Formats: sequence, structure tokens, C-alpha cells
Amino acid sequence: MVDEEILYYGARKMAQKVSEFSLGPLVFFFREGEILYLSYRGVELVRRIYFAVRGPNWETAPNCITSVTTAQDAREGSLQIDFSAQSAEGDIDVAWRGQVLAGSRGMLSFRVLGEARRDFLKNRIGICVLLPPTLAGKRVRCRKHEQFGGYLEEGELPQEISPHQPFMDFSSFSV
Repeated sequence: MVDEEILYYGARKMAQKVSEFSLGPLVFFFREGEILYLSYRGVELVRRIYFAVRGPNWETAPNCITSVTTAQDAREGSLQIDFSAQSAEGDIDVAWRGQVLAGSRGMLSFRVLGEARRDFLKNRIGICVLLPPTLAGKRVRCRKHEQFGGYLEEGELPQEISPHQPFMDFSSFSV
């Protein structure tokens, strides 16, 4: 019999510790360096945020989280999660640190700083943001990263699953 978690995730992901955070109207789960099911005022905005290192054949090196520290200030309505990790498989070897900052006014930031420990071929390295199906066809505004001009781009999310990214190089978006 096939293990469903291995079939879906390539590992037994669900066995990992999942923590729920509620900061006023902002609610999300944190699991092994990933943000899951981010909602604001009961509306799901993001299904998953995570860091990925993709090899030359689009294989994804597994993330191994080595430490996590959490600091929550109930009075200020703020949260900070810092974590260290390694993405390694075959020739791929990246050490990285992640940080999640969140506040009860609806702000969430997911940052990564990494270093390749050796040369390797890659197709993509970066933060992945998966949106829920309820946002299909919705109008959105994306702020381009300062490195790419920092301007505001407006558009529409695709109705169907698309292999192409609807927006590139953004640092924030709103629905």
C-alpha cells in the first residue's frame, strides 16, 4: 500500500510539528519553516509560503530545519519566528536562515538569507507563494521589489492552474 504523505509530499510532512498563531484577525500555521493557510478576517489569502532550491531537473532539495525560536508579544500583537535550515541533496548544499514577522494589523513578512556551500547547477532558488483556489480570477496589486523598480503592477490571477507565474519579482501583493 502506498503511503499518501509520501505520495503527496515526498516525505512524511504531516508528522512534523504544526503551530497555530492568531494575531487579532490574522491567523496562520507554521510547520518546519513554512507558513500554511494564512487568513485575515476569516478569508484565506495564502495557502503556503516556503523557500525552495530547485536543481537542474527541477528536483527540490528537502529543507531540514535545524533550529526555531519564537517570540510573541501579546500586548503589541506581534510575532517573530527565526529559524535556521539547510537544503541539501546530491550536489545541492545551501545553508539558510528564515524569519517570519507578523502583526495583528494584518502584516506578515517572510524573509530568507542563504549561502551556497559549494557550486551546483540550479533552475530556481527562492520563496514560493501558493495561493488558494478561491483567488482564481481575482484582481490583485503587486509591489515590485525595489531592485526591480518598486512600482505597483495590477493584474488578474488566472482562472485555471497555470505553469507560468502571473507576477514576477514582487515584494508584496494585495487582493
